[in-house]
Amino acid sequence: MPVPEVESIEELNGPILNWCQKDLDRSHPDGEGTVRECLDKEKERLFPLPKRRYSCCRTQEAIVNKFSEVRFDHNLYSVPIKYAHKCVTIKGYVDRVKIVKDDGIIAEHPRSYARNQEILEPLHYILILKRKPHVLEHGRPFKDWRLPRIFEEYRKILREREDRPEKEYIRLLLLHEDYTTQEIAQALSRAITFGSFSVDAVRILLNHKEDNPSGARLDTRAWPEFDAIKVKSPDIKGFNRLLEIEEVSIG
Repeated sequence: MPVPEVESIEELNGPILNWCQKDLDRSHPDGEGTVRECLDKEKERLFPLPKRRYSCCRTQEAIVNKFSEVRFDHNLYSVPIKYAHKCVTIKGYVDRVKIVKDDGIIAEHPRSYARNQEILEPLHYILILKRKPHVLEHGRPFKDWRLPRIFEEYRKILREREDRPEKEYIRLLLLHEDYTTQEIAQALSRAITFGSFSVDAVRILLNHKEDNPSGARLDTRAWPEFDAIKVKSPDIKGFNRLLEIEEVSIG
């Protein structure tokens, strides 16, 4: 049988499961029925599985370096920059690497079996753009960042309309602090369709999604200055004064 060519373990698991299912109907070599029937008999003698699932991985402790990376198995993997110089736990599975802090997963990457590689997630470095916007063009984490096409279309629009287009584009990218790339792309596409080209318009659409027609209250935590605006209640007595003026004019 030829060796299958696949892109990932997940892609290989499907055919393997089908082969295993078909093999259960094969006659057992001992002549005691099929493999499935023998397996069912064997299951009756097995101990129950442990309550906690065994984690099939290699675990090690590490200190995140100043570039917000940890070393595992000859390669460097990124974590969010707020964890720089912190102690973390690395869990190396056969197909992925998870970095854990305080029992929570802070980063996850496909595992590389090459050597001296840097596996960087751009979103781990997004906050750097607030202080160093030039990193977007020259920083390694953002060098091969593949975003949906709508982001580049928006960038071109900004260059035609704005004096400082990169500043506004970075404001858009910083929305990743609260939303996924797909969510931002959908809201951005709608904003452009409406003829709104500001990041504030995109954020409003993200806060008030089309799939929430009930009209949930706009969350103003992102704009604390909104709560500081005080609007006086209208004085309806003014309408009565207008009527009095009209009566005087008619009289």
